[in-house]
Amino acid sequence: MGPTPETIAQRDTSRDGLRNKIESFVLTHGRPVWGFINRQPWLSRIVNRVIVNDAVGKAPFRPLLLSTMADYPSWSSLTERTWFSRYLPPKDIPNLPPIEDFAYLYVTRASGPRLSDKSTLLFPTFAQWFTDGFMMTSASDTRRTTTSHQIDLGQLYGLTDDVQHALRTLDNGASAAGCCPRSSAVRSGRLACSTTTASASRDSTLCPRR
Repeated sequence: MGPTPETIAQRDTSRDGLRNKIESFVLTHGRPVWGFINRQPWLSRIVNRVIVNDAVGKAPFRPLLLSTMADYPSWSSLTERTWFSRYLPPKDIPNLPPIEDFAYLYVTRASGPRLSDKSTLLFPTFAQWFTDGFMMTSASDTRRTTTSHQIDLGQLYGLTDDVQHALRTLDNGASAAGCCPRSSAVRSGRLACSTTTASASRDSTLCPRR
């Protein structure tokens, strides 16, 4: 039995390192000092530039050396964007715990979801739009992606001309009847539209070409 949902928010900081721990303490304490800095526009710009650059520099810069193309870096792995990037080389890890041991991570707190006082539904809506545009795994090879790597309208118009013609009537931007642009099958290039019924069953029908 894993930790309860109430304790999940308590992140283990034992491997953060001394510098990260000091930075975290400084950034989360001293409200009067930060208030003074924020009231001085010139000082605020300098401090924010230092903080942002320090945070950005903690992650490896792109393009990442490794990808799912191969276990080693090459010019192709650095430039071919249909392969997923990876931070670590592949490694066989024996004796992994069963998936069931992680079920507690998805258990709702007894008190219900924790609502935010600083955000609105606009954020999760954008997050869904963003992930729909980037988290597009190829159906034929899970090591590859079909994303355009752009924040665009590919979720509505498809990624190719063939898919666009299947999805749109080409008449004042109207959608073709019966097509669901959120379908991963449509966005990955297959001209099948998936519709979900209340019983969660799926029925694929061919999109009419207009």
